[in-house]
Amino acid sequence: MTKKVIEFLKTKWSETTKIQESSQSRVQGLYFVRFLFALIAGILIGHFIELKANQWVWLGFGIIYIVLFFIIPKHKKHAFSPLMGGLALGNIFVFGILLIHFRNDSKLPHHVLQQTQHFEAYKARVVSEVLEKNKSYYFICQIEEIKNEKGWVKATDKVNVFLEKGSHKPNFGDVFITKNRLQLINSPLNQAQFDYRKYLSYQNIYHQQYIKQADFAFVGSQMAWYEYFEYASIQIRQYCDKALKQNIHSEQEYGMASALVLGVKHHLDEDLKQAYTNAGVTHVLAVSGMHVGIIYMILVFLLGKIKRLPNGKTYFVSIVLMILWMYAFVTGLSGSVLRAVMMFSMIVVAQNLQRNSNIFNTLAVSLFFLLCWNPFLLMDVGLQLSYLAVLGIVYLFPKIYVVYQPQNYLTDWIWKTIVVSMAAQIFTLPITLYHFHQYPTYGILANLLIIPLGNVVLVVGLALVALSAVPYLNTFLGWILEKTIWVTNKIVFQVENLDYATTSLVLDFKEALALSVFLLGFIFFFEKRKIKWLALSTFSLVFLTASSIYKNAIQQHQQVFVVYGVGNAWACSLTEGQKSIIWTDSTLQNHIGRLNFNTKNLLDELGTSEKHYNTAPKWQDFDTWKLWVWKGKTIVFVQEPLKKLDITRINTIQPEYLIVQNNSLKNLDWLKFSPQKIIVDASNKSYIAEKLSVKRPNVHNIYEKGSFMLSELQN
Repeated sequence: MTKKVIEFLKTKWSETTKIQESSQSRVQGLYFVRFLFALIAGILIGHFIELKANQWVWLGFGIIYIVLFFIIPKHKKHAFSPLMGGLALGNIFVFGILLIHFRNDSKLPHHVLQQTQHFEAYKARVVSEVLEKNKSYYFICQIEEIKNEKGWVKATDKVNVFLEKGSHKPNFGDVFITKNRLQLINSPLNQAQFDYRKYLSYQNIYHQQYIKQADFAFVGSQMAWYEYFEYASIQIRQYCDKALKQNIHSEQEYGMASALVLGVKHHLDEDLKQAYTNAGVTHVLAVSGMHVGIIYMILVFLLGKIKRLPNGKTYFVSIVLMILWMYAFVTGLSGSVLRAVMMFSMIVVAQNLQRNSNIFNTLAVSLFFLLCWNPFLLMDVGLQLSYLAVLGIVYLFPKIYVVYQPQNYLTDWIWKTIVVSMAAQIFTLPITLYHFHQYPTYGILANLLIIPLGNVVLVVGLALVALSAVPYLNTFLGWILEKTIWVTNKIVFQVENLDYATTSLVLDFKEALALSVFLLGFIFFFEKRKIKWLALSTFSLVFLTASSIYKNAIQQHQQVFVVYGVGNAWACSLTEGQKSIIWTDSTLQNHIGRLNFNTKNLLDELGTSEKHYNTAPKWQDFDTWKLWVWKGKTIVFVQEPLKKLDITRINTIQPEYLIVQNNSLKNLDWLKFSPQKIIVDASNKSYIAEKLSVKRPNVHNIYEKGSFMLSELQN
């Protein structure tokens, strides 16, 4: 029976391969894919290896290519095609290295990071939308000049600014002067934590500053000609967002509508975002390929007959491109929307204006130009997931879809949705597990329920934005939208609460690469029917299995105590085997999202399958301090100012580890012994941490250096 099933799948697979691609296009039509790989290789080499970028090398390659192109006789060009192809790829490879070098503003001689002298003030311009938070305005500014002892001189840098709320709220393009109190973006305080500093560096943002209203001096407004488009886009999106807010009365449903229709995600609460992630439908919250694809399908349905007219394809392409880019304009020209619209624009042009277009070549063209515009997009997880999902759908959908022949429209739609979800998840699985350490168990089921509702939300939301000025109709559309989102959220929370809603699986880079090889080898085995692909896939599976068994064996016998670095709070955990207890101060007990941001990745790497929150270990509680003996090590937690009797007891005990929390100690002069380590965690003010560090050179300053971890293996 199994043999017959496999033979059936192989037959169907080979049939769809012949239908999907012509033999010529499969090899010759992928020339731009090769160019893309060369560009990606150059970008990666330029990013991870410090090379001196030399534009003369690229120019030399280019000159050689052009000279050979003109001097080689036409009848001999075929013989020289390997050489010419190699030179072309070499040009693109070097171009990728140059791109990553010249788009890195920190290398510029007048960048703030290159300044050796202190400067007292700087002049900057607001270059982003201004978001209103509880106590501040948040925006990104571009430094243009700094004031040092020589006066005002040219400089550049991007800064995350938090401006104290007050009488003046800045706008895009505002120019201001303020005192220099720039702070470098902090590195992650905890092991395995998301590296926000690196993430911002890909956007050329290296500093942050909190500015008081008294230190903010507005001096005018200034915009380059091309920035007027972005300014207008922001204004339109704010108008549309206001229209949604006026007609949707529930805060949670409004946040969802704003995110799905306009791409405005700062209204979403953490619990809702986590629920969508756990249910496997987080793509619904981000305006991306799915949303642009829905709009494209609606346009094809409404405007498809235009193609029958003389020059109809040209009119069709022009109208579709105009509407897609208008939508990108309305959503604020965000990165996710731009890449989705760029991708669909290439697909629309290729499918309607070319006779023989290759979808893989088309995808490569769109990604090629996106990376030329910003090579750091290659490191963006959103872009990786978007293109891998589309690649999976394009490649696998026709192969899997023919396995079952639906008998009616409903079953056909259900089967298509299942196959699309499967194809996308197969290609994105290694990236998902590598970055997020979990897989949504019921993701396909959730997509069956959520995608249709998401389509309704998008269509009704766009209608509400367009007709927001029409009385009664706007109220009616707002009511439909709010109730649809309410139902959608209820389904998501129900899916999230199912048993085993998420499957945790942590992959390091080697394991993610092995999983990718396993999946591709298995797919190619079915397509090409060559045993070498099955052997490669089997070898990768053996490696993954062995690695998993080894890690599990280590984790079964581990004992790990961790003090986390959490700004203005404290958190600790004890992991024994694959069970963890986490205890925190009161501020974190009501902010699980913030706690998970700082602790989840490390606990995932430790293989934690069972978590118990707010359960302290078995210690002796002396009111202002706690005494805990763990694995023969004496640990004291100081959480409040000590009394004389407390000091005497601690000096008598002489703990090996002293953990200072909640600004409880102002100095260490009372210590009569030298602990093995003094941990001043991030619940202490920075000046206290620095003061204690100066007093005792052996202080491990969590506030500056990250988390502290003790680990043991059970006997």
